[in-house]
Amino acid sequence: MNDLVNQNEAIGISPIIREHMLVAEKYASSGMVPSYFRGKPEDIFIVLQMGEALGINHYATALYEITPIKGKPTISAKLAMTLAYRSGAFKDRIVFRQEGDSWDNLVVYASVTLISGEKVEVNASIAMAKAEGWTSNPKYKSMPVQMLSYRAALMLIRRYAPESLLGVPIVDVEAREVKSEPFKLVGRPSEDIEDLLGLEGEGK
Repeated sequence: MNDLVNQNEAIGISPIIREHMLVAEKYASSGMVPSYFRGKPEDIFIVLQMGEALGINHYATALYEITPIKGKPTISAKLAMTLAYRSGAFKDRIVFRQEGDSWDNLVVYASVTLISGEKVEVNASIAMAKAEGWTSNPKYKSMPVQMLSYRAALMLIRRYAPESLLGVPIVDVEAREVKSEPFKLVGRPSEDIEDLLGLEGEGK
């Protein structure tokens, strides 16, 4: 990437892009970045650019919360919630509650008050997880409340504050194995998001 940096300096590329290129080169050789970014300055550069667009001021946050999933940059559930709160779409924080006295009938509800004052709620259940095939992930057995909480929060954000994500895919990466694949920014990043999340049947 050094040759690319030198070429871009010659043609007068913007300072922020030059900074991202230099930072990406340094971070790619660090043992403290996630393993799927080591030795991949081009991928880190894309993440830093996305972080800039999303208003993420800290490079490390971008590197840990934006992850390559199936070759596409995907943000974590935690970051999605942070962006939704910051967007001003919600009047307060998302509140979770659970119902059910066994794993099979467990339901987690996520509710929030919109800036308009309307209170809205969605839910995710083990029954839904089974129907959509999510339970192939063993963490639906080991930490079902956490997994369903992520799902419910993401559905809430996609339905009521989609603009806060700028079309970037979201996924509960904290609870799934991440495979290192090069980013492929072809077309809109949000394509195939329903496939990534397993939310094909969720209303839009």
